[in-house]
Amino acid sequence: MRRFSILIVPDANSKSKVHTIPYRVIQSLFVVFILIICFLGFLVYQYGNVYLKAVEATSLARRNKILEDKHRKFVVLEEQLNQIEEKNRKIMKMLGISAKGRSASGRDKKPKEYVLSLDGLPEAPPKGQAENLGLQHKKDITLNSPPHPEFSLKQEDITPSSNKDLREAINEERKSMRSIPLIYPVKGWITKTFSFEHPGIDIACPFGTPVMASINGVVNFTKWDTQLGNIIEIENDGGFKIVYGHTSRMIVKQGDWVEQGDVVAFVGSTGKSSAPHLHYEVYYDGKPIDPMIYLLK
Repeated sequence: MRRFSILIVPDANSKSKVHTIPYRVIQSLFVVFILIICFLGFLVYQYGNVYLKAVEATSLARRNKILEDKHRKFVVLEEQLNQIEEKNRKIMKMLGISAKGRSASGRDKKPKEYVLSLDGLPEAPPKGQAENLGLQHKKDITLNSPPHPEFSLKQEDITPSSNKDLREAINEERKSMRSIPLIYPVKGWITKTFSFEHPGIDIACPFGTPVMASINGVVNFTKWDTQLGNIIEIENDGGFKIVYGHTSRMIVKQGDWVEQGDVVAFVGSTGKSSAPHLHYEVYYDGKPIDPMIYLLK
């Protein structure tokens, strides 16, 4: 039988030793070494596959989240558009606005138009401007006079007997519209828009600019927040909740009743802020929505 001899010489004064190892043992050790190498290679291969699948799963999860966020945003926008359309239908129905008719000859007949303002009864427009009024919104939004839509009525629709009911309908609608955040809380420039990571808008304006209540409602609280600094929350029975952030000074307190257009605070740069601006959030039924959906332009 073939053997391998190993001679061990510890030092010059010690007796040398000879160890013999059968050839078959060497072969067995070599085979075991090869098997270990193959096993380690298999483990590395499997680990690589698992790692790649994990990376792919993470990428798919990220894409799914983006798609879910977009879908959620579309659902919210669709709900808000449906609510706005429903309110428009109710307003038109309450004000008794009907489609313009045609003359007996079949040609379009343009009746006289009056501008119906939510401030009171109809009044005749200046001569020569009737064609420019129609269904039109005010474009200049001021802090002292909340914006509201104007509607066009036919002259024959306005009779003395209908004035009382019309006035009551208008007053009721004015109350309803003041519970909706239709006005800008401050005059300034929008520097950051709504997103799911930023549930509101930022409006840049000079330090100390008055902040107006955009709805009729009750002040839920006024407090300090590490992110938004001095904040105010106003809520009403219509389902709307408004949050104002980064204010310098608040002049309302918890439990106060405020009207749309009332001054509730002044613009500042409290909390995590690099410059004076107002952070403005709108919630409906507890869900954050884009304030720009309601703001009249």
